[in-house]
Amino acid sequence: MITLAEINLTDPGILTALVTLTVLEIILGVDNIIFISIVSNKLPEEQQPRARLIGLLLAMIFRIGLLLTITWIIKLTNPIFTIPFIEDEGQPLGISWKDLILIAGGIFLVFKSTLEIHHKLEKVKPVEQQVKVVPAAFGNKAYIYTAIAFSLIVELINMRLRKNNDQIEINNKSL
Repeated sequence: MITLAEINLTDPGILTALVTLTVLEIILGVDNIIFISIVSNKLPEEQQPRARLIGLLLAMIFRIGLLLTITWIIKLTNPIFTIPFIEDEGQPLGISWKDLILIAGGIFLVFKSTLEIHHKLEKVKPVEQQVKVVPAAFGNKAYIYTAIAFSLIVELINMRLRKNNDQIEINNKSL
């Protein structure tokens, strides 16, 4: 176990690690804010501030917990299984718990980002509340047009025949 007195803050390796960790924390903080705001915007407006607060608190607790266990995670380098057809320096590629954690985190981020992008680009289909009336009984359009034309011809003939008849008089008025 290394004590704080044994750490040389002028060592370039330690300074590089500290700067890297600081930059990663800032990036993760911004990423958490963006992610939480996207997810909380799906809630009703009155629930959004509470969801943001809970999300940021949980993100902070998880990040502190992971920072406290980071030395343990970094030491998980012993391979738990190997992939024989992929070689690393002539040896089968060994996959450790650290590798699995990094792979799972990357897959989760890609999956969640893809879902959010798809959700933003997807067109919202309005739900129709009314029943659509489909003219299933009418059938072919040619049949309908023929029936209309036939009705028109019959009506024209009927009008022509009525014109030749005598008009009926009611109260000395012709109709």
